[in-house]
This record gives sequence, structure tokens and C-alpha cells, in this order.
Amino acid sequence: MQTGSEMKSKVRLGIIFTHLNNWTGGSNYLENLLYSISESGGLGIDIFIFTGKNNRKVIERFAPLSTLIFDSLFDRRSFFWIVEKLFVKFFKRHFFLTLLLRRYKIQILTHSEIHIKIQGMKIINWIPDFQHLHYPEYFSKKEIQQREKMIKGVCSTSDLIILSSNSSLQDFQIHHMEFSRKVRILKFTSCLPSRYNEPVNIEYLKDRFNIAGKYFFVPNQFWKHKNHKVILEALTILKSNNKDVMVIFSGNMNDTRDPDYLKELVMYVNTHSLQNSVKFLGLLEYRDVVSLMKYSIAVINPSFFEGWSTTVEECKSLGKNIILSNINTHLEQSPEHSFYFNPDDPDELANILSTLWAEGSVLSYSNTDGKNLKKRIIDFASNYQKIVFELIN
Repeated sequence: MQTGSEMKSKVRLGIIFTHLNNWTGGSNYLENLLYSISESGGLGIDIFIFTGKNNRKVIERFAPLSTLIFDSLFDRRSFFWIVEKLFVKFFKRHFFLTLLLRRYKIQILTHSEIHIKIQGMKIINWIPDFQHLHYPEYFSKKEIQQREKMIKGVCSTSDLIILSSNSSLQDFQIHHMEFSRKVRILKFTSCLPSRYNEPVNIEYLKDRFNIAGKYFFVPNQFWKHKNHKVILEALTILKSNNKDVMVIFSGNMNDTRDPDYLKELVMYVNTHSLQNSVKFLGLLEYRDVVSLMKYSIAVINPSFFEGWSTTVEECKSLGKNIILSNINTHLEQSPEHSFYFNPDDPDELANILSTLWAEGSVLSYSNTDGKNLKKRIIDFASNYQKIVFELIN
């Protein structure tokens, strides 16, 4: 898959894995990218992931896909971490990080949120989305200022900038037009389901999670912009019409921006007597998530905002029905077997749920995206390779 003549040596790519620790979607994105490169034969790229010594359990799943480098430089409040922070603050440069990257002969840093130039190092940064511009009410003033500072630093420091969708590109061009020449669009593909072709036995899952019968599935982190409440409102409407359906929710249950969000959802469930229609399972192993997706009637993503939805890409790869808010990104992703609704309209969602529940099929469909999964994985990796080789060639 290499462009032009064969490269004499592989490109050594570095990723600093610190900012993705507590973001499931970001970690899954990175694993998708690395897996696609591995499945495509490596593409002339050697990947090194740099992380703290205290981060071994979080990072071990990347071991088959990259070389892992553990260093206390990336452990918060360690001696080297503190000294590095002081160098950045007072001298506007990285000292120990530069030495470490040179030791491993890293040529390009990617997906690492680097805001200060490193001598002799090319930088590719990824901006996941511009959610704070559309929904500032979900952020504190300090968080918005930090996001803006981060994005401006990324724009000025990066040699190239990756965005995940044309919707993000439109936001970028409005607010950071002067850096548009650096932007490249990389629409990712969910590769992971191809590694989980043997799902967990449904009877085991039903027994483990106390599931009786069919269900819809919502594998979204419990962040307010994910809009779980519209589903609960739709269930209330169905209940008032003597229609009971089951919706299972999974995902990280901690919203640092709004710690009371989950409490509000649970209170709504209790107030409207939805206990027999809702299950909150929390954060699950990925194999369990994929299996629950496969066995569901449909997956639901009611989000108000997405940079590029991993859930949608997973459903494409699995050939699943998916019920989606009609936001621009979801429309751009355009999965087969999709049903769209206004994220502010629970009645519209209730009608879709009622129709699909009556049909009751839990089978994955034979779809174009699913059948072409191998090609989509290779295309994803190849498009990223082109971005990398722009800086080498």
C-alpha cells in the first residue's frame, strides 16, 4: 500500500497517550486507527505509544498494534512531569520530551495534543469536534477558554490537522480560516467488530444482566449532550399508550461537567415508573458492547452533537438497524437501515420505537458497508498513510 517507490525504512510515528485516558470514544478511535494500519500490513509505519508507568492497565490493549513506551515523564506529579511543566511554562519548550522522542528516533507526533513546536519534529494533531461552539451551556467558562486555547495552540503548532467530518470542517473554516490549508479530513471506520465475529452467547448476557426478551441498545457515555432523556420521554409516551418496550443503556456513567446528570435520569425513571423499561449497565467490556449491539432490535444514538459517531460506524460494520438524531454529522455518515428523528421530539422517536418493536427482528442485515468492511478498513488506513507521507515526502 505504499505510495511511489518502496520506502527504505519505516516512518517512526509517536503518540502521547495521556489526554485520551478517560474518554472511551477517543481511545476507541485510536484503537480503530492502529488496527486498520495493522490489518493493512503496516503501510511502512512503525507506531510508538508513550504513556506513564501508572497507565499499564489502560494501555495494554494497544500492545499488539504498537510499541509501548512507559516513562514517569507522563505520570502526573512525578519529578520529571513537574520539571517538564516548568520548562513549558517559563521557556515555552519541551526538554525531557524532546530527549525521549529523539532516543526512539520519532519523526512525526500524531494525535497527541502538542501545543508547542518540538525542534526537528513534524506534528499531526486531531481536533475531534467543536461542540463548545454549538452547546456552550454544557461547558463552564473555564472549560471553553481551555478548549479555545488548546485549539489555537494545535492550529499554530501542527504541520497538518485532522478533522473527522465535513461538519467539523465547516466549523473550522468559520473560526480558524487562516489555518485551513493545514486541514485534512479523515473519516474513520469502525474496524473492531471484525475482531469480534464470535459474539458472547445471548443467553449468558441475558442471565448476567437480567435481560428478558428483546431490547433496544444505547451504548453512549452519560454526557448531557448525548441526550438520553429524549429516550426516557419517548418511553413515557409509549407507556401512556400501554406499550412497554425495553431500552438498555451502557457507557461511562460519570459526567464531570454535570455530576448530577445520571441522578436526574434515574429520578425521571422512578418518577415515571419506567423501571421495567430501562436498564443502566454502566461501562462494559467492548466484546459485551458489540454482542449487545448484535442482539438488539436496533441501536439508538439520540445525541445533540457528534464529531463523527463511533456508534454509527460500528452499526455500519455490524449491519444493524440504528435510530439516529437528524444532526448534520449523522446525516453525513448516512448508514444503511437508519431511522432519523428530531432530537427534541420524543413523539417522533416513540413512533419509531413502536414500529420496530412490533417488527421485533434482532438480526443483523446483509449490507453494503458490512460486506465491504475489509475494504473500508484498508481505505481508512490508506487515507491516513497519505496524510503521514505528505510530511515525509
